[in-house]
Amino acid sequence: GDGLAATATVWDTLDVAGRALAADVASSAPCPSATPLLVKALVDRDREVSRKGEEMLDRCGRAALPALAESVGQGDERTRAIERAAFMRAAHITDARILPPILSNRERPLVGRIDLLRASSARLPEIANDADAAIDELMKSDQSLRTRYLLLGPIASLARSGDAKAAALFISFLAHDADAPVRAHAAELAAHIAAAQGALLSPLSDPDP
Repeated sequence: GDGLAATATVWDTLDVAGRALAADVASSAPCPSATPLLVKALVDRDREVSRKGEEMLDRCGRAALPALAESVGQGDERTRAIERAAFMRAAHITDARILPPILSNRERPLVGRIDLLRASSARLPEIANDADAAIDELMKSDQSLRTRYLLLGPIASLARSGDAKAAALFISFLAHDADAPVRAHAAELAAHIAAAQGALLSPLSDPDP
């Protein structure tokens, strides 16, 4: 554990061969303690180092999920996209009941909490009440265009499954949101949301092209 933590600290100073070796060392350690280092390998710009991290995280699966959640939402856009994808894969093969405490953790930064909801979209209908509560709390704490736009994916996933609360929220975005990009994104996501079909008439008369 201490050795892995020390290696993670100096990761950015290692050359490619050093990072590949560190990934190999991490792959032989227990999953929970190795995950932070494996995430560093996963988002590495060297293809071979990244492959090592990806393969081991896939093998860890559910065991990596809590530590993976800690990394989601950190780094630049490319890094965050890779972290979301890794969390999505791990969440796909685990029991959905492990997700609510991860999604409701208020200690995480806003960006991370939104990214975790986005990465969990496919599983949210299985934990609809918890997901609705997490979305509700985020909406209360931040009303920015970015937050509303990014939460549309998780909200649409819930609405598609017949979640009435999510459907009502989705329709309000589609028909009444103050910002055109949010209304347009909702229109893109409205397919297969039965409750939203009537509201799809509103984009046809929208003042924004």
